[in-house]
Amino acid sequence: LLKVAGALGVPIEELLASPRAKVRKWSESDVSSQSRGNGVTLRGLIPEPMPEGILSVMDFAPGGAMRGTPHLPGTREYFTCLEGQVTIFVAGERNDLVRGDVLAFPGNVPHSYQNPDATRGARGVSVVILAKAGV
Repeated sequence: LLKVAGALGVPIEELLASPRAKVRKWSESDVSSQSRGNGVTLRGLIPEPMPEGILSVMDFAPGGAMRGTPHLPGTREYFTCLEGQVTIFVAGERNDLVRGDVLAFPGNVPHSYQNPDATRGARGVSVVILAKAGV
């Protein structure tokens, strides 16, 4: 083992150690974000593609609002309010959320998001479980 370690240029302890977990860290600038609507920023919760869904942090400026993107029938959306207040209109029905509230709704119907507070921002997490096309 000493010769192998020497040939590889690593300490013998590294050859005897348990395998390390594959870990990767991304900085904030490595994770995509986009401005949507009026005063709403969406930032991916994870930086790698996830074919079965979309995970986003939504930051709302005071009074910020945006329309949701309709998805295929069978898609489910979940929104958790983390800070402030967020009003979500789903098929014309008003749903007022405050910190800790969670709303689930079908993602194929018209929906929109709004921060009703004109003085304070709001934040939430959106989880979209995408329906598979043709299923």
